[in-house]
Amino acid sequence: GDLLQETSLRLLTLRGPGGVGKTRLALAAAAALVDQFADGVHLVSLASITSPGLVWPAVAQSLGLKPQAEALDSLKEHLRHQQLLLVLDNFEQVIPAAPALSELLASAPGLKLLVTSRRLLNLYGEHSFLVPPLAVPDLARLPALAVLRENPAVALFCERARAVRPSFELSEANASTVATICVRLDGLPLALELAAARIRVLEPGALLTRLSRSLELLTSGPQDASARQRTLRGAIAWSYNLLSPPEQRLFTALGVFTGGATPEAIAAVCHPDAPTESHPDPPTESQLDPPTDSQLLEHLSALLDASLLQQAQGRFSMLETIRAFALEEETTKGTLPQTKARHADYFLALTRQAQLTGPEQEAWLNRLNLERDNLRAALQWALDQGQAEVALASAAALWRYWHMQSHLSEGRAWLEGALALPGAAESLARAEALSGAGVLAWMQSDYPQARQRLLESLAIRQKLGGEGVAHTLNNLGVVSYLQEAYTEARDEFEESLALYRQEGDTLGAARPLGNLSLVVYLQGDLERARSISEEVLSIFRREGEVWSIVTALNNLARVVKRQGQQAYAAALLEEGLRLGRRIGAGRVLADLLEKTAGLLASGTPLYAARLWGAAEAYRQRIGAPMETVSHRDYQHDLKTARAASCPASFDAAWSVGQALDFDQAADDALEALGSYAAAFS
Repeated sequence: GDLLQETSLRLLTLRGPGGVGKTRLALAAAAALVDQFADGVHLVSLASITSPGLVWPAVAQSLGLKPQAEALDSLKEHLRHQQLLLVLDNFEQVIPAAPALSELLASAPGLKLLVTSRRLLNLYGEHSFLVPPLAVPDLARLPALAVLRENPAVALFCERARAVRPSFELSEANASTVATICVRLDGLPLALELAAARIRVLEPGALLTRLSRSLELLTSGPQDASARQRTLRGAIAWSYNLLSPPEQRLFTALGVFTGGATPEAIAAVCHPDAPTESHPDPPTESQLDPPTDSQLLEHLSALLDASLLQQAQGRFSMLETIRAFALEEETTKGTLPQTKARHADYFLALTRQAQLTGPEQEAWLNRLNLERDNLRAALQWALDQGQAEVALASAAALWRYWHMQSHLSEGRAWLEGALALPGAAESLARAEALSGAGVLAWMQSDYPQARQRLLESLAIRQKLGGEGVAHTLNNLGVVSYLQEAYTEARDEFEESLALYRQEGDTLGAARPLGNLSLVVYLQGDLERARSISEEVLSIFRREGEVWSIVTALNNLARVVKRQGQQAYAAALLEEGLRLGRRIGAGRVLADLLEKTAGLLASGTPLYAARLWGAAEAYRQRIGAPMETVSHRDYQHDLKTARAASCPASFDAAWSVGQALDFDQAADDALEALGSYAAAFS
């Protein structure tokens, strides 16, 4: 409405996919503006018109004009002196008629056009508004029931559900399920209405289960709606059928991507010249980044114009309902297996190029986060196809990613799945996968499994010539340390350190050296622990490896706090939190929150309780319990904080912290650390 009241705006196109609510929005805007146009607002539905030549007779008829052979000329004359808003609904199937809209506007200065279309008209002076789906709830943080009822997608679903079953109510029992349904349907009004209609015969839980076949389930609508509006499939098919054959081929192939894709990935997977058969060997670097030719970009632009594709921050993606249709069509054509194989080849090769140690670590973590859903799909394909070597190599390449981002249970499942495939040789890839499985196991306090996997890895590495032995020994030392076998841990760290130094690997040597400082700290030699920790931090800073910098800051903060240098500890923790948030440093972030709480224990105990509660909840979410070796410091700080506050207030603050998400807790911690540092300055 506000846009249409701008004097310079004459043509506004409401654009979006089928079922997003373009007509609903156009009608609402027209109703709000009816008093702004002296000659009124007129709606012309073009849903039943597919011939561009029939558009102008239909418009003339809606305005009460007599049918004439030269309907466009008649309209120009009729509208010349009128102040009128003309709403043209469903223009996408008559796009060739669009240039005549410019003629109408030129001949009638008081005319404004509001057009709904799944495609841009590409006219001079056209203003486009992409109609978004309804806002959906955040499933990770569902609000209270009263707030959830006001969510636009949930409100529409419940309204339509009550229309077919008056007794239906959103309740504590079904709130999570209803919210998930709304998210699964992308907040598309048409999809929500069709799904809600099924509440007549299905409970929300059963409806959600069946939405795995959402396009088959959503097959009825009001009988007075057009055929393409009565089914979600029909709504999407309408736009699909308007595409050229090459555009249709690209559209269906794009359905294989989950979570979007870059132009380079699309070119590799969907390019007409891409290989069509799966192979066990990874593509070369040139295959990963083929040229994106102008024709491919033109087809992508056409899909964007047709509202079948979305673009944001250099990535192309589909709404899940549209993607389901694309996959259905790709399956019908019989080309889905080949497309899935190309998709898997591309992303599994990407994993083996990832540099998760060294200065490129942060960039690769960000890239893998963007591609996480595609990586999952590619790994699943490798497992389903029994591609043991490929699955092992990729899982081995990704274990550091799962470790750093604290996707612990998921990472273990992928690694164990790859290790269980028959036919894989005793390779370095298998040794690395075993080592990764061991690391993720000890992060979840599964020490027997961790030691078993690491010993298997060590045996393979020694058999194959020794490559990576230092790495596995370091991880074995961590398991010994966590089980409080400090003598064994020290021996394993020192052996690992000697091997790294023998190989001239400074960055590698910093890892067992940093772990050695943990043993030294627990054995009471604070000066040496600090000296080692500062040396390790210096190495990681020089090498530019951000995740390791965060870990080193965390370890050093513990030592200097114990030495009574609280201001220095606060500065280290603040830097660690800022860097850790930037890369999503997982479990280490929980450590940082707990150490911040320990620093605040005596002065602001309720603030400390809040942070401890947040850290506890965060650990539960990522499945990484606190290590036993950290309990001594933790219990000491906890006792201090409880002694400085009343039990009821302390417990209440803890509960408040448990309800915080990590970003809120980190903001609290940074604010507290800033105040703490200021008090010492």
